[in-house]
Amino acid sequence: MNIGPRATVLGLNDLLRQQGDGTIGLHPRITHIVPVGILDPLLEAVCDLMDGDSSLNAYQYPAYLSECRGASPDITALYPPEYDIRTADIVRSLRANDILTSIRRPDQSFPRVDELQSTVKAMNECGKKVEEIVTVFQPEKEFKPSLYIGGGGSSRDSSLSRDQISDHCIYLFHRYGLLLDIRDLEARD
Repeated sequence: MNIGPRATVLGLNDLLRQQGDGTIGLHPRITHIVPVGILDPLLEAVCDLMDGDSSLNAYQYPAYLSECRGASPDITALYPPEYDIRTADIVRSLRANDILTSIRRPDQSFPRVDELQSTVKAMNECGKKVEEIVTVFQPEKEFKPSLYIGGGGSSRDSSLSRDQISDHCIYLFHRYGLLLDIRDLEARD
């Protein structure tokens, strides 16, 4: 179909993912074409256009991410296209709850523990609380990623136990309709 020069290419429905509880988030594929620094302001503007309450919507991507330091991070570190799109929703929700979440592509190695620990230390020095560290990683010969909990500690005043983090992950799996294995980092082969 031919589209005129003044036609709208994308509508709001193409940009958004609305959850059953009414919260609004940007569609993960949009993160591949919108500069990272614009994602949060875009989400706020969309909420205003829809008369939504932007306070109910988690920021898409907090500033401090293991893979996303600097002005132009690798977009695939935010949402690897190899994984189910709902993985991005789960990761975004974890990050919004002060859980440092590293997401590794299937061909990447597991992050080094000292790298995770230095990230937590840097975040603590900037006044950012880290409840726990979760890594999305797909071991070789497996068909889907798993969530690994642990690897670098948390802030001194962390209020959540590992069991509470696991329960929160299970809640997110049910909310987004995607079941992943939860593993303790020490149990990783």
